[in-house]
Amino acid sequence: MRAGRVAVATQEWEQRQHVLAGLFREWTRLEGARQRQECRRGAVIYSAGEPSDRVFLLKSGKVKIFRTGPDEKRFIVHLVGPGDLFGEMALLGEPERENSAEVLEKAALWEIPRRPLLEWLRAHPEVWRELANLFGRRMRSLEGAVERLLFGEVEQRIIRLLLELGEQYGQRDEHGLDLRIALSQRELAHLVGSTRETTSGVLNRLRRRGWIRIRRRSLCLCSLADLARAAQKPLAPRIPPRPEVSWPAEEARPSGTGDT
Repeated sequence: MRAGRVAVATQEWEQRQHVLAGLFREWTRLEGARQRQECRRGAVIYSAGEPSDRVFLLKSGKVKIFRTGPDEKRFIVHLVGPGDLFGEMALLGEPERENSAEVLEKAALWEIPRRPLLEWLRAHPEVWRELANLFGRRMRSLEGAVERLLFGEVEQRIIRLLLELGEQYGQRDEHGLDLRIALSQRELAHLVGSTRETTSGVLNRLRRRGWIRIRRRSLCLCSLADLARAAQKPLAPRIPPRPEVSWPAEEARPSGTGDT
């Protein structure tokens, strides 16, 4: 990822959001559409296992989409910003939510019931092209999330995540690229499959190198060139060592494994 790509990607993202905004205005007029104001940080929009019977348009604020494992450990799949759609799997036949959605920054949003929206889309089939682009971006985002879990050491995974966040949420200031998103260190850890303690240690190392500034619930990327070089190092898969097989006593060995 080149440092100069950040500004270009941010501009492209803003252009896409402008196109989607026109569609979303039409959707808010559909039967059953409902606006929800003043959703505070931590408010649950939907949980895994609930009926997938509506989609959501985020008017302001930010929302995190996450999955919870059997051990209650969370993994954040992706982040949603203003003017974006989430819960979109309802349009593709998902019967129940597989992920959960929670407010990351105070938000206002619209709920659009699935049935009237699908009827509207049948009358406007050309819109599926734009939605296909959105679904494709989500798929690439998911692939990036999986890559962060499987490849590279924690430091490199965090650096790659910071650059990705810079593409979508970064704004230039006198110190560098300010990430205008209120993520806690625990939430950053949930994005890279690490712990809060390990993530905190990595961020402090990057700060001491002068690559980032740590602010209250935000970060500033001060040296995009250094971060980009570190992100481009070859990624080695994190494959656990193969366990050694320890045979029991000689008489317990399976037949056919002895000397011939």
